[in-house]
Amino acid sequence: RNRLRPILMTSLTTILGMFPIAFFPGAGADTIQPIGKTFVGGLTVSSLMTLFVTPVMYSLLNSRRDKRIPAAGEAGHPVRTRAPLRRDPGPAKFGVPDKTRGRRGEAGTAK
Repeated sequence: RNRLRPILMTSLTTILGMFPIAFFPGAGADTIQPIGKTFVGGLTVSSLMTLFVTPVMYSLLNSRRDKRIPAAGEAGHPVRTRAPLRRDPGPAKFGVPDKTRGRRGEAGTAK
């Protein structure tokens, strides 16, 4: 609901700004009019889809999902917890030798 005004303002100003290029004759209009008409038509269709088709599709698909999957914490649906963090493998993982260990892994034998 709170996105209607900005979407309409930006779309309508651009469409109305391109309207003279698309529909009024003038010098060189025969070369630029098809581009203007395409621009106006594309913005009109995309604005209508943004304002009407996308919310309708979202609500239809979301209502189907709500019927199928119980909410977290309800019976039959466990609450997910965060996975435990993995231990850092250390600098040797990327081919960097560990300077604190010797050849055989003994601590303190490095030069």
